[in-house]
Amino acid sequence: MIEKLRTKSSRKLNWSVPRWYTAHELRKVVPIVFGSRPIIRITVVSLLIGVGLCVAAKLAFPQIQLAVAWKAVLFIPAMFAYLGMHFAVRLLVSTQVKITEEYIFCSLGTSAWRINLSEIESSKLIVYSAEHVQVVIRAKGRVRKLALPPTTDLELLKLLLGSIAVVDKRAEFQTARRLVESIRSAKNAS
Repeated sequence: MIEKLRTKSSRKLNWSVPRWYTAHELRKVVPIVFGSRPIIRITVVSLLIGVGLCVAAKLAFPQIQLAVAWKAVLFIPAMFAYLGMHFAVRLLVSTQVKITEEYIFCSLGTSAWRINLSEIESSKLIVYSAEHVQVVIRAKGRVRKLALPPTTDLELLKLLLGSIAVVDKRAEFQTARRLVESIRSAKNAS
């Protein structure tokens, strides 16, 4: 009985997704929301909808008092502040991942997902460098990407996931990193 408990407890992995991965994902999303064009579009559309609703309400109910309707404009910066706080929390609170012999569970703060290992169609372990390792899982037609910290036991991960393809992208990663560094140094020199 005790031996059974030991083998079950030793056959699971728990980790926090590294901050480099979360920052990388947010770097792709933040410009979509906080770029100048999206902010202008969201503001203009919100104002047009708000003015349209006020005009429609005034036409439908001529006696209605809309003196405080201007405060609705404060909703627009409040929405951007809320999204900014959401991104900040997402960056500060790490995603938690747990893989057992039965399932993969990922907790993202206010949301989570779970995949039974029997539902996995394919899985890949992509090695960019010793510190940048990622596992890509395809299940139920969806692709999930998880970054691994350097301390993760890759042999246990391979054992838990079963068949996993290992892709070595260290050369491409180093080339891209050198290119980025040369661009940054050229910008700093000018």
